[in-house]
Amino acid sequence: MDRLPGEKFNPWVKFTVKPKDKLYSVGGKYASTLFMIAANQNVLEQVGQDLKNIQTLRVSKAKERMESIFEDPTMKEQERQQHFEKIYDRLKVTPVTKHFIDQLIKRRRTSVLDKINDSYEHLMRSHRNEVLITVYTPKALANDQLSTLKTELQQKFLEKGQIPIMKQEVDINLIGGMKLLIGEREIDWSVETRMKGLLENVNALIRRHFDTKIEEIQSAYRAQGGRWNFPSINFK
Repeated sequence: MDRLPGEKFNPWVKFTVKPKDKLYSVGGKYASTLFMIAANQNVLEQVGQDLKNIQTLRVSKAKERMESIFEDPTMKEQERQQHFEKIYDRLKVTPVTKHFIDQLIKRRRTSVLDKINDSYEHLMRSHRNEVLITVYTPKALANDQLSTLKTELQQKFLEKGQIPIMKQEVDINLIGGMKLLIGEREIDWSVETRMKGLLENVNALIRRHFDTKIEEIQSAYRAQGGRWNFPSINFK
């Protein structure tokens, strides 16, 4: 049987496909193990869809009741297992997903399923050579604008063969322009940041101007033997 973090090592299990990225968070470690198990069973996409469906159910209208199933520390293992059996039947999850979540129930780790879902999506994007590009703008871009931006970003920032996956986020606090998150790389094209940069440049010019004047005064002082020679003033 394939193993999860904390299970006894089985030397007969050989993972033929491993994640391209190493993730070190709790959710990332579980997701990495699940990825390898799913790859062995050739159900990578199906397991990913299972996790998405479970997360959608978790944040549904019955969120308060669902959260207790996932997170209530006082709930007994048997009761939690019964709730998840109903979820398995409702969502028609794969045996791999069922086995995986059963192990989480035993370890009282179902509260991190959302983090596992996020990490699994990350691993799947990397597996498919996809790069998530999140675009933050004051208001949503039109489809043609997003398509043009996608082409420009792919040509400028992505390597050959990488596939851009665009995601829009509206940030009403942005003052014009946009911010981008390309994989792990942040790019700030907002007007506010450009204005800050301009102000910093102006301040730097002012500082350089005064530094130059101070150096001139100090040079003049040294040239006069350390004395100030002021011209005499006739007040008459």
